[in-house]
Amino acid sequence: MNETYPTLAVSSPNLRCSITGFPKGSLSQIVMSHYYRFELCRLIVLLLLLKGIEDVMANTLFVSHRGRDHGNSCNKRIMPCQTVRHAVTKTNEGDRVFIDFAQGRPYKECEDVTKAKYPIELTKSISFHGMNGSTELQCSKWYSLFKIKSPGRNITHVKFINLIISNSNIVVRLDQGALSELVLQNLVVRNNQIGLYGKNSIYCSILMINATFERTFGGIHLQCLNLTANIMSGIFKSTPVLLKNIGGKPSRWQNMQIWVENTGRGKYSNLCRVACNRTYYSYP
Repeated sequence: MNETYPTLAVSSPNLRCSITGFPKGSLSQIVMSHYYRFELCRLIVLLLLLKGIEDVMANTLFVSHRGRDHGNSCNKRIMPCQTVRHAVTKTNEGDRVFIDFAQGRPYKECEDVTKAKYPIELTKSISFHGMNGSTELQCSKWYSLFKIKSPGRNITHVKFINLIISNSNIVVRLDQGALSELVLQNLVVRNNQIGLYGKNSIYCSILMINATFERTFGGIHLQCLNLTANIMSGIFKSTPVLLKNIGGKPSRWQNMQIWVENTGRGKYSNLCRVACNRTYYSYP
């Protein structure tokens, strides 16, 4: 006799639950009333939230060269948007944008002269992911590609994962007074004027995991009141790196921490605290 075991499925973003697998007419099916099903589903969802499962409620948006922007919410894989710029306008807090690799064909986000004069503004937490390969984003070297702002004094969390970003004036610019947390993972930044730029930002946090900067001659230039940089497995070729606390003298509310590991040609482990200015240069 084949036994059937119950199966619970929880789906997002609507958090719909279904319990299947009870033999028809069995005592188990009778006991498992709609009320208990609802309570069990609610308990499962609560446990997921308490465990900190990331992006349970996050929407996923899709971008592809074969897509279109007009009237498109970008939230269906079979109906993607055409540009990252448009997809960002459709995002909510914590959403994810997946960008199709498209056989290596780059996404030229600054071709529209009217819109290209203005960077893509990131005012809420969002993550960008290369899909089916390391997707390449490009912008004219006259313009900035992304600009991070922090409306309402909230921290803006931005992730760039599995991407190549090239041919920009500034790849990511932090607005004056911005509070930001950046994650750069499996990222290549090459042939740009400046990779990351921030001046007079209140709070800057950067986590680099397997990030490569090549021929980005303005490099990384961050001056913040509070700065945390964790650089792991990074490579900097013809790219200067400046990480600095602004202000001539440290105060109680200024803090700077830098960890550098497996970066450049050798292996380093450095920790810099409290208004300590460090400049790193690495050349091939």
